[in-house]
Amino acid sequence: MALAFEPGVEQSRLRQADFRGEVVADAGEVRLDAGRLVVDCQPQGTRDAVTRILAERNARATRLPEGSSLAGQRVELSLEPLPDGGSRPVRLLADGDVEALQQSQRLWTDAMECTFVPAEGRERADLDQVRTRGAVQALVSRDVRIWASAMDAEPARKNVTLRGPDLLLIRGNAVVDGMAEVQMDETSGQGHAPGPGRCRYFLSPVTDDVPKRIARPVVPGVSQMETVWREGLTYRRIDPSASVLQLAGDVEASASRDARERDDLKANEVLLWMVRPDGEQAGGEASSLRRVRATGGVRLESRQWGCDDRSDEPRLLRLVAEDVTHDVTTGEADVPTPGTLLVFDRDDEGAKSGPPSLFDGRGTTRFRWGQALAIRRIERPATYRITMADQAEMVHAGLREQDTLTLTSDTMEAIVERRDGGPASAGQGLAQPADLGGAVRLQRVIADGRVMVRSPEIDVECDRFDHDLRTRVATLSARPGRVISVLQKGGNAQPIPLRAEQALWDMENGSIRVIGAAGTGMR
Repeated sequence: MALAFEPGVEQSRLRQADFRGEVVADAGEVRLDAGRLVVDCQPQGTRDAVTRILAERNARATRLPEGSSLAGQRVELSLEPLPDGGSRPVRLLADGDVEALQQSQRLWTDAMECTFVPAEGRERADLDQVRTRGAVQALVSRDVRIWASAMDAEPARKNVTLRGPDLLLIRGNAVVDGMAEVQMDETSGQGHAPGPGRCRYFLSPVTDDVPKRIARPVVPGVSQMETVWREGLTYRRIDPSASVLQLAGDVEASASRDARERDDLKANEVLLWMVRPDGEQAGGEASSLRRVRATGGVRLESRQWGCDDRSDEPRLLRLVAEDVTHDVTTGEADVPTPGTLLVFDRDDEGAKSGPPSLFDGRGTTRFRWGQALAIRRIERPATYRITMADQAEMVHAGLREQDTLTLTSDTMEAIVERRDGGPASAGQGLAQPADLGGAVRLQRVIADGRVMVRSPEIDVECDRFDHDLRTRVATLSARPGRVISVLQKGGNAQPIPLRAEQALWDMENGSIRVIGAAGTGMR
């Protein structure tokens, strides 16, 4: 230890103290630990007020009582003398392998400057601004790691802003980049990135949450799902195992589970729910995409090819609406708005000469509804019931020009089977593959309430239409006290409609068998 006193005064006044070794200094609100400590003083009344503390060699400044800290190879604290001879922090500089710790947040950089402001009504200071020099790496809420070029923070407001270029945010297997800046709320763990960006979803973790500075990872070139947007991203941490990404502005997402499948989503806004395995807490393990909600001009398409190079005509499922929520785990969905659903099933069997008109599911089938749609799994792993409410309509155009059918009713159901076998499960240590839907095969169509069927050869009015596409037989029925009406068309058709309580329409040969006849002209 070396002491320097002010010369030429009757009573010795301390000017500087130089301590070496494992030094600990307590400046009231800030504690300093270092291998060397230099303390500068100046006379303040009858006391010697501390004006500067310089800590070197593995120095650490700890804010008391909350325990936030700033460490580096060199830490310099400037203080303002107070009238009573005490001191109040004004500025803190740290250089060389700087690490800042506050609650659940950690930050690493080359250099950092912290400024203080007097606390109102008290002889103490509050941390005001924090700025960095050099590249920055942050670990936020114990599970989100960020790489940035610069950082500004307002600790009193719990706000941290990290800026690019080369801004990178990673939570396990979710990688977000292409952003100009990220604004983080340290209290809630919520972040916001204004402007465009990109999010990629991998099945394996890209990084971990070990509380130490690590090298910027090399992100794999091919992701399982990629999403881009134009207006902004908001990140919300729900609990240690779950988080939500809110993407806004011309959002586009694409996912491929294998070489023969691809899902595409477009919307004005998309919410992605990310969940870690049950029972897992914070950690770098993979998070699975569990739920997707898209709003505003939603267009969701799933394609399936028959060969790996995708050179053949794909099967297609297209959903268009204003609000769609999709469960990635089950493949179920809810659409609380009007919309359309288009199913294209290509011809793998060869067009049949068959009857004058045929509805066997091959070709293009479009459904429309006026109120809501729900998709529910009824058999594992891949059979689903699609329910459509209010002013439901189905229009079918088959393989031949005459293979057309129009069906309208109050409500409608379609039983479909996913051709890909349904959503896949996550592998050991991997995330569940992102699944936004899949190509389907129609198996059954059921219409209820004020049903009208139009085809080139036959028109039908009834209360219920139930068509099994596997047997190609449709059951036409009426409520008690009512009858169905079947009008045959064409040159040899009877001019008077058939009326009956029930009828079976065999679409394999075009015949109709009446059950419980009423009226005249029965076949």
